[in-house]
Amino acid sequence: MLARLLNKGDQPNAGLPFTDAGEISPWAAGSLAAVVSEGLLKGYPDGTCKPQNAVTRAECAAMVYRALTSY
Repeated sequence: MLARLLNKGDQPNAGLPFTDAGEISPWAAGSLAAVVSEGLLKGYPDGTCKPQNAVTRAECAAMVYRALTSY
């Protein structure tokens, strides 16, 4: 949703730096790559992004804050 809001579009075939990138749903990979390349999503310290987990309020707030202060 954040990628669409900021009109970032998809970045198909972009290599994601996460160790669990294979768990990312194909329909979400392009948008995820877009927000990662913009620095809005950074992942976890262990190198994962936990794509099958629900996003917490704190994680969402951090991404929205980064988006608001970057544009």
